[in-house]
Amino acid sequence: MTKINIEEWFFSSKRWEKEHECLNMENINEKPCAYEGSLEDWIKEMTTFIFLYPKEWNRVLSEYKAIHSKRKQQKCNELDFYRDEEGYLRKVGEKDNLLRFHFKSDSFRYKNQIAYVMEETKILSFDEYLKYCRLNGKERTLYLQRLKDKLTKEGFQTQEAFQISFETDYDIVNIGLHFFLKNVRPYAASCSEA
Repeated sequence: MTKINIEEWFFSSKRWEKEHECLNMENINEKPCAYEGSLEDWIKEMTTFIFLYPKEWNRVLSEYKAIHSKRKQQKCNELDFYRDEEGYLRKVGEKDNLLRFHFKSDSFRYKNQIAYVMEETKILSFDEYLKYCRLNGKERTLYLQRLKDKLTKEGFQTQEAFQISFETDYDIVNIGLHFFLKNVRPYAASCSEA
């Protein structure tokens, strides 16, 4: 299967055909074997479907869990990701959702430069964030210091000292960049065109 429309796949009467199941039968957090995109793309597409069609998702999930209950091996059937009420992709149990920059002066003058460096360098990728989530408190502090050093090395220039941290909520005092961007959209294209 090259171009899979997730919506059609989940609504299909053939969604549980062997080797073409709409969910990974070993671990719901992994992509199904018939899906050719990346794990990141799969998680974004699946959580978008859940966000847009919660009733349909509950039906698919009930069927999935019923299939699992018939098997003797213990499998992973709980999702690690969801979309919050604003549509942002989140990791279950993780409170560090927002990368915040702290400056002594008006931090908004740096907003475009920070966004540009983050986008161009892909310093904090999906996989990097998942690595961060597995770290303990001390390791997270070291990670953030290394991230700050990388940002400076990659071209973020400022005359004043700044700090970065991961936090839960956004306020208007400091620049906050959501790690997981909000890309909820109606399904008009295949997942490979996301």
